[in-house]
Amino acid sequence: MKNNTKNIWDNFHQKLYSFIFNRVGNHVEAEDVLQEVFLKIHTNIELLNDSDKLQAWIYAITRNSIIDYYRKKGGKQDVEFHEYMQPQEFSLKGNGFKEIKGCLNSFVNLLPDKYKESVELSEIKGIKQKEVAERLNISLPAAKSRILRGKDMIKQHFIDCCKFKLDEKGFLVGGDWPNETCEKCDTCNS
Repeated sequence: MKNNTKNIWDNFHQKLYSFIFNRVGNHVEAEDVLQEVFLKIHTNIELLNDSDKLQAWIYAITRNSIIDYYRKKGGKQDVEFHEYMQPQEFSLKGNGFKEIKGCLNSFVNLLPDKYKESVELSEIKGIKQKEVAERLNISLPAAKSRILRGKDMIKQHFIDCCKFKLDEKGFLVGGDWPNETCEKCDTCNS
């Protein structure tokens, strides 16, 4: 596939729109984010040296645009689920994100308190890591470390419970959800 904006639009805009809409929940705002994504793609396409990485590159731009959307809103962000999943390789029943969000919330609740508090502030409430450090009265490197370790523990719960695997970039792919044998997740056991 030739890497130009028109071809990328033709091949990806519907998938990207669905991916964005499932995370922002508003058609008009999803369209706005999608337009920002394609503007970034168009202005940066020459930076992509390996066309085999096109899809991963596009979804990285999309995930970052969704994060920017929530930061601009300044309100509470649900959960930055897009940081954990490669959407093109991930399929669930129904709308997916809303269903597995219950697993994610269960896994956050399983974290030791110091990691749970850091992850909730940073990833759920959308507070910048520097402010997380100030609120918790710890250094910025300590806050970053707690957030990263908490995210890694959540990934491990997805691997253990839902049988996800990590791809070469550390994203969760595949999975067997819901997993009735999982004892960690309220969603799978309901």
